Amino acid sequence: MSVSFSLPYSANLQVQVNKYIQNYIPCMQRLTDQYTENSIFYLRFEQLTPLSTYLQQTNTSEQQIKYIFVQIVLALQQLHLNNIVHHNLSIVNVFISNNEIKLGQYLVPTKSIIPPERSKNGLSVENDVYSAGIILCYILNGSYIKGQNDFSVELNRVQEQMTSINPKMRPKLRQVLDCGIFDTEITRFNTNLAINGYFDVILQNQKIMNAELGSVDTDLQIKIGTERPHPGQKLSWI
Repeated sequence: MSVSFSLPYSANLQVQVNKYIQNYIPCMQRLTDQYTENSIFYLRFEQLTPLSTYLQQTNTSEQQIKYIFVQIVLALQQLHLNNIVHHNLSIVNVFISNNEIKLGQYLVPTKSIIPPERSKNGLSVENDVYSAGIILCYILNGSYIKGQNDFSVELNRVQEQMTSINPKMRPKLRQVLDCGIFDTEITRFNTNLAINGYFDVILQNQKIMNAELGSVDTDLQIKIGTERPHPGQKLSWI
């Protein structure tokens, strides 16, 4: 997958942002190469299976859909903990590899997934909540899924709340995780993280980034968070 930008685009900053994010946040699609040709700056990303393709080709249960969605929410939460808004989340910009979700990199957002308040209020974490809800809406309505298309009332209610026209009525990502219907999937995900040494990688990358951030552009200063995802206290927003 390649994307291009006409110069003078801040190519160096784009490369730095992508490299630091993918080093600290493993759930991001990795940047594999960058080069300039005829005044066009190209970024090349790792080849992964789009979630939309995976869902169309695989018989997927509600349990598996919930596990996929939990990973999307946790990935967004990790970005937000570092003061980063994705702003281009869509079902064709989310990828899956070995049952693990990766978010695509930041490009110009697709009109159909832009929150209604975006044109007036700019970027906010509520934008990403809305876009994640749209992904769930596509799945629950059978647009991209092979097999089961009759999902629980609770899961549909989560989607409805996340895509509320009023951004203030949308749940926080923590509330989505704590609503109670994803507890099994969160436990499964955290167990897999521990087995794969995910947290050790995160902490090591944090040390490297803290040592290097002093030498990069001030616009690139990224707040590092170490909060680990966990079920926590249940909320009653549903």
